[in-house]
Amino acid sequence: MTARVHTVGGRVTTVDFVDVASWAIAEQVTVATTHGEVLADIAYGGAIYAHVEAAALGLTVEAGNLEELIAAGREIKWALNDGPYAQHPSDERLSGVYGTILYDDLGENPDGNPHQRNVTIFADGQVDRSPCGFRHGVPGGDALRPAICPTTGTWSMTPSWAPASTPGSSGTSPSPGGRR
Repeated sequence: MTARVHTVGGRVTTVDFVDVASWAIAEQVTVATTHGEVLADIAYGGAIYAHVEAAALGLTVEAGNLEELIAAGREIKWALNDGPYAQHPSDERLSGVYGTILYDDLGENPDGNPHQRNVTIFADGQVDRSPCGFRHGVPGGDALRPAICPTTGTWSMTPSWAPASTPGSSGTSPSPGGRR
C-alpha cells in the first residue's frame, strides 16, 4: 500500500493511497438470516468480505443500531464462511469470510459521486466505523466497495465514491473502474 499526502500552503488538503488488489468473487449470493433471505456480494481486498445492504435486513447503518448490525454481520459471515465463495483462488490461508460490510445507499454526494454509509463487522464481532472500513492493516470498505459495485451494476463507472461512517466522518475513494 502506498499513501500520498497532498498539501496546499503547508496544510493537508487530501490523503490518498493505492490499496491492495481487490476483485469481486460472487454477486447476489442468497444468504438465509433471521431477518429473511438477503443478497450478498462477496469480494476480496486483503481479506474476503460479504457486502449486504442494511435495508435488506430492516436496518440502517446508525450508531443506535450497532448491536443489531453486529449480530447481523456475524450471522452473515458464519453463513457464508465454509461455502464455495469463501475460498481464495491461490492461497488457502486467505480463505474464509473475514467480515461483513453493511451499508446504506445514500444516493450521490454534491459532486455526483456514489455516497454510502457503511460499517464493517469483522473477526468475531469487532466493529470498524471508519468510512473506509480499514482496521488493523486489513482493508475493508475502501478497497472492496469500489471493486464490487461497478461489476454488479450498482454504480456506473465513476471516478470516485464518497463513503461515510456511523459516527459521521466521511472520505472519498477512487473507483478502480470495474477492474478485477
